[in-house]
Amino acid sequence: MNYLNLIKLISVLITVGLLSSCKKDELPLTAPINSITNPNNPINPTDLNNPQEPTPNVLFLNSVDMGEDYGDQIWFSLSSNKVIKTNLRTDWDFSFDNRDGKHILYLNAATIPSAAISTSNDIITLTNDVGLDYKNEHHSGAPDKIAIGDISNLKSVLVIDRGYAPDGSQIGKWKIQITSIGGDSYTFSYAELNSTTIKTGAVKTNSSYNRTAFSFSTDTEIQIEPAKDAYDLCFTQYTNMFSDPPLAYSVNGVIINSNNTTVAEEFTIPFEGITKTRAEELTYSANVDVIGYDWKQFDLQNNIYNIQTNQNYVVKTSYGDYFKIRFISFYNENGLKGAPGFEFMKL
Repeated sequence: MNYLNLIKLISVLITVGLLSSCKKDELPLTAPINSITNPNNPINPTDLNNPQEPTPNVLFLNSVDMGEDYGDQIWFSLSSNKVIKTNLRTDWDFSFDNRDGKHILYLNAATIPSAAISTSNDIITLTNDVGLDYKNEHHSGAPDKIAIGDISNLKSVLVIDRGYAPDGSQIGKWKIQITSIGGDSYTFSYAELNSTTIKTGAVKTNSSYNRTAFSFSTDTEIQIEPAKDAYDLCFTQYTNMFSDPPLAYSVNGVIINSNNTTVAEEFTIPFEGITKTRAEELTYSANVDVIGYDWKQFDLQNNIYNIQTNQNYVVKTSYGDYFKIRFISFYNENGLKGAPGFEFMKL
């Protein structure tokens, strides 16, 4: 790596929170904010055993806990003010798009995976990845940017590097070959990369969900996401692709529901000043990482995450409702990281 790229790499690491210092507009968390209360505005803290459905123009507080190692993926509904589902981020490896006519294969971006398309059509004889060009899963989820994408006419064997477990260990490399694409199902052959013992798998699509997943570890189809109209946000680790210099980096943040959910950033008006009228004037994005990870920064000197409390977001749900949201914490009541606390209001 030359000197210029080294400087760029350091800048990227600062951006993702490894080398940054505390800014004046951040909230220094010298002690963790309790997971369900906000000392600045203790209105309507959420009773996790009996969550209250949000009513317009009333401030609500909630939190989720991914674990200090960010081991969980947590699916949250603003409309019902509760966690819909929780799973380990290593519970699945890839998923198929459930939309009609969309034959797209996604990797589990939570494990920093990558994939390569070989030139071989023989899954038995392909037992190494020499000469293969791996591509990381892109954070945007856009079919033309992700590692594999459209498989409508794909005959070649794919090799998937499953990425990393929460303890940092490599999960391993597997190979897969799509054998049929039916009206509502996919079948495929698969095995560990160096194996000649080939298994057969199948995934049945379901239009009530955005995607249906499969796990190499359990050899089974698995429904990871909740129903597509049941949640708004997913708190998770995911792969962020930086371009200059090229770098795949694991970050921890928020991905939005890809089903008719959009988000606008509002960093100029204070949270309290965002009204429904203002929300209707904003420009919205359907990029799944529009909220992302950079609502927090890491203060290396004090070894703590600080929250960018001036970064407000407005979520327009698949039902057409507007919610304003901002983050207030990244620590649970025991002082452990990985527990985003947030306040939100239905407009």
